[in-house]
Amino acid sequence: EYAEKYKNKYPASLGFYAFSAENFLPDEMESAVETLSMFGENKLIILQNIQDFSIENLDKIASLVKENDLINHKNIFLIFTAENLTGEDFSKKHDLFKTLEVLSQSSNLSQSSKQPTDLSPAKLRVFVENESNKIGLKLSPKITSSLLQSSSDISTIANNLQTLSDFQAQVNRPIDKNDFADLIENRIILDENAIFRSIDAIASGNAGQALDIFYALLQKDSEAIFNIWGMLGYFLRNLIIVRSLLDEGNEKEEIIKKSGLKPFVVQKYMEFSKNLKMDQILKSHTLLTDLDIKIKTGQIDGMVALELFVSKVSSILKK
Repeated sequence: EYAEKYKNKYPASLGFYAFSAENFLPDEMESAVETLSMFGENKLIILQNIQDFSIENLDKIASLVKENDLINHKNIFLIFTAENLTGEDFSKKHDLFKTLEVLSQSSNLSQSSKQPTDLSPAKLRVFVENESNKIGLKLSPKITSSLLQSSSDISTIANNLQTLSDFQAQVNRPIDKNDFADLIENRIILDENAIFRSIDAIASGNAGQALDIFYALLQKDSEAIFNIWGMLGYFLRNLIIVRSLLDEGNEKEEIIKKSGLKPFVVQKYMEFSKNLKMDQILKSHTLLTDLDIKIKTGQIDGMVALELFVSKVSSILKK
């Protein structure tokens, strides 16, 4: 049931993982947990027939749950299934289940673990107002409306609220419409256009031009490397979604409805994806996630990873 709901919401199902004792690989689950989650796409990880997992693998799962605070995570959801186990047998199987059993009975779960990720427009507005009050952010009704129009995902909205709050603290005045445009609207548009132009340059065999685009962004903001990396992932995941929906025979209006993307964005992705094979897009995305893990684990510098990504994707798209 949950898997079906997830696939209905995210047609490409890039954040869906299902493991059983037969196909479980610790590194794959670690990758599933630690790979960058792109702009509001939640992850669903199902561990099937957990009673059949080895103690060694249960140790690894327990470690990942603890290290990544998966119990309270807003964007990663774990589902355990088991057969022919009583509650007592379940808790005796491994300490992991004792932890889960205690947590399920606790009244002290953090509010974030209870916070739904999908809310109605009215509830989203209440969420924005409550969160703004908590962090001392002063938003006019018009800016609040603009914020709600920029995204319907609660995690993205929360991040945007924090961005606005940080800026408000720097300038020591309320946020105005120009601030909002610079910090939220224009930056998203600028970065997405830059990503389109860079990938287009790579696809045209001009990796140097793509790097020039990235270097120009970095000159404006030395910390932009992380924003570039996030936007690359956002771009590729949306490209996969749009291309997969196209391959299923969906028309533009159906793609807009199923993907949740704005019409002009869908049009751009449709035009871009028609010149690429799905295999090329998927390989590029796999490369990105692999490099992302290496960045997060300190195996490679962010800028070096970006240059390596451009070089390798250039080779992928030529084939």
